Amino acid sequence: MTAARTLIAAAAIAVVLVGSPRADAQIVSIMPMGDSITAGGGYPPGGTYPMDDPTYRYYLYGRVADPAGPAGWDVNYLGLHSGHRYHANQGVNYWSNSPGTHSFLVPDAYRPAGNPAWPSQDFPDQDMTGSTGYSIAGHYLGSGGAYLNSAMAMGPDVALVHLGTNDLGGRGSKSLAEIMASPQTTRNNLRTLIGAIQSAKADTRIYVAAIIPLGDGAYGYNPGDLPAGDPGEYALVQEYNFGNSPAFDAWFGTTTPRESIADMVADINANLPTGAPEVVLVDMWTDYPSRETGLAHLPDLTHPDHVGDAFMADQWFGVLVPEPATMLLLCAAAAPALLGRRRCRRR
Repeated sequence: MTAARTLIAAAAIAVVLVGSPRADAQIVSIMPMGDSITAGGGYPPGGTYPMDDPTYRYYLYGRVADPAGPAGWDVNYLGLHSGHRYHANQGVNYWSNSPGTHSFLVPDAYRPAGNPAWPSQDFPDQDMTGSTGYSIAGHYLGSGGAYLNSAMAMGPDVALVHLGTNDLGGRGSKSLAEIMASPQTTRNNLRTLIGAIQSAKADTRIYVAAIIPLGDGAYGYNPGDLPAGDPGEYALVQEYNFGNSPAFDAWFGTTTPRESIADMVADINANLPTGAPEVVLVDMWTDYPSRETGLAHLPDLTHPDHVGDAFMADQWFGVLVPEPATMLLLCAAAAPALLGRRRCRRR
């Protein structure tokens, strides 16, 4: 893809999504697509109560709907489920397998002060796709892709894909060879998932994550449940994201980086049909809070706390809504191709 086409494509994304949806009486439909990291959940070490983190969905909603911010969108989350998964596991009726059914109370401490866009207590739009334990292979692509097809029939403008955690972590019955192949297998399945989204709705804009870390021991296996040489959850996710885990260097006998999600996304984009929106990579791993200092913001080694949730929301927001200076450059580059379309400016 040429640099000019890349600029025009980026500007088109910016115009369609940032070009004052409120003024145009349009609603931006966003489908958060994931597993329990998206649905909400987790337990503090040794704890018996669920973490009451509001998930990144809450913080992202507040940012994109902020009337004083660079987006100011009318946002509708789409999905096959609604609520906060782990509250439901504790007998609190904050989860439903029907969209638009449930919301949940966000703790006072987690709500940024002084912003009218943040719901004061009840977060009303908790629709999303995915749930506890969901994997790409087993749930999204299994049964002929029936689950994914049902989700895509809702017609999202935007899909935020954070998947792969359970494909990598659930490995108790696998051989060491299967475990070491699982990052590439999971990337292959992610590629298939992206293709299925594109086939279901060609103009859905797909944002795919290099996923947040997992801490070693996150899945709680006993030592005898795993084969000798198991690399651990942290290395599995690093290899899936970037193809450069030292544990896998030793297994493959080379330090040459293997395929990364970025490589996969670049290959998909290089072969897109004319006019199709590019897939956008969102790095949730590199700057994840506490990743290099003990993973304090993954209290159960898997699920973010409210600091991690806010970080994830910021990462999504940063690609959905470019900074004003970037917007001006993109609009200038794409203006001839976008004449007669929506205004290319901040709200």
